[in-house]
This record gives sequence, C-alpha cells and structure tokens, in this order.
Amino acid sequence: CDTFVFASATETQGLVLLEAMASGLPVVSTASMGSLDVLADGDGCLIAPPDPQRFAARVRALYDDPARRGDLARLGLRSILAGTLATMMTGCVAGVFFTNESILLGGS
Repeated sequence: CDTFVFASATETQGLVLLEAMASGLPVVSTASMGSLDVLADGDGCLIAPPDPQRFAARVRALYDDPARRGDLARLGLRSILAGTLATMMTGCVAGVFFTNESILLGGS
C-alpha cells in the first residue's frame, strides 16, 4: 500500500486519516467535515476540493510521483510524532463534547 486515499464526504472525526499517517502513509482526502479538522494540506497529505475530477487528479499526481509520496509520508509521520495532529484532534473532540455537554451527560 503506497497511499491512503479517502473520498468520504461524511467522515465526522477524521481519526482514520491520522491512523494512516501514523502508519507512514501519505493521505489524499476530500475537503470535508472531519478531514478539514485534522489535516493540513501538504503536511503529510493532499486535500482535494469536493470535485471528483480534481480529487482523481490529486490521486494520480501523487501516484506518478514516488518522491512526493515519500516526502508526504515523512512529513505526516513527523507531525504525528510531534503531537501536532493529535493536539488538533483532541481540540476537535473537546469541542464536540463541550458543545453537546448537556446532551452527552443526559441533560436537556
């Protein structure tokens, strides 16, 4: 496996993207919900607009450039190890919790 390609427009947390980067894979993702919360274009990943042709072009460009895949993989893993992306993810989860605190704790 050379690249993690993620075309979902409904992923709500983006955790699978962080897991792929922690596994040493470069990521190509759509610019949608959870993806935009946890990814930074060029920092281990490429983020494509929500357009099938432009998404496919990003995937193809990365497929055709093994050196770029390697660079993105290293950058992504470095971000994971530095805690940068984990910090972003923690902030997202905390935001969801505090926004919905009364619902999550059984209040009204």
